[in-house]
Amino acid sequence: MTKPLLTRAEALLNRLVQVREQEQDIELRATVERVQSRARRAWDVLAEVAQAAPALKELGVRLPVVPNSPSIDVAKAKSTLRKTAESIVGTDLSTTVERIKVQSVNQALEAGEKIARTVVVDLNGAVDARRVELLPHGTDRPVVSYPGVEDSLVVGLRNVQRSLRFKVESLRVRDLVPHLDGVLRNVERWKRERPQLDAALADHHPEVKEFLRRAATDEGAPWHLVTPQVQQWLADPAHTALLKVVLRA
Repeated sequence: MTKPLLTRAEALLNRLVQVREQEQDIELRATVERVQSRARRAWDVLAEVAQAAPALKELGVRLPVVPNSPSIDVAKAKSTLRKTAESIVGTDLSTTVERIKVQSVNQALEAGEKIARTVVVDLNGAVDARRVELLPHGTDRPVVSYPGVEDSLVVGLRNVQRSLRFKVESLRVRDLVPHLDGVLRNVERWKRERPQLDAALADHHPEVKEFLRRAATDEGAPWHLVTPQVQQWLADPAHTALLKVVLRA
């Protein structure tokens, strides 16, 4: 009875040793994978930037330069990562972990991550600056509905205006080109459809035109613009559906 018991005990101890070795192996691999993941994320972002840059430049975006300051020593970071990569080729797992856990490697990875974050922020800013350059005349004023104007035209222009006024920030690099393409399409739509709104006034008396233009502003039309000609126009109930009188102190 004793021998089989000892045999089982020995087998159990051997199994426990194997489990511990496997746990240690898993922990070491997890360390390597974390470092690899950090490097990969920064690399993927910069690769996306390189891929998007030609299209953004063609769309008129002034591309930001890669930051190079005392706090980000790009050359040193590149050299550290290259030497580390070369030194771990063919080494065992524990040695690899020892070499990638040194402070210089962590600093190099932090530099890469900081560069990636900075470039994305700067690229968003550059695309937003291009959006502002492209803004057509009148997008800073409310889109109002004049009598006789189709509701679909007004709603469409308001949606276009909202899109054009949207500030570009925190977008992923892969989304910048499609977003700027959308801005360009909306600019063309605004230039094509916005005059249709003003055309609704073309057949009105000059005094009625002035009244409606002023009424469409935040201040509204003052009472002295309600001339006999305007009063005659207001006599038609269809013309007053979108108008209201406001008393101010």
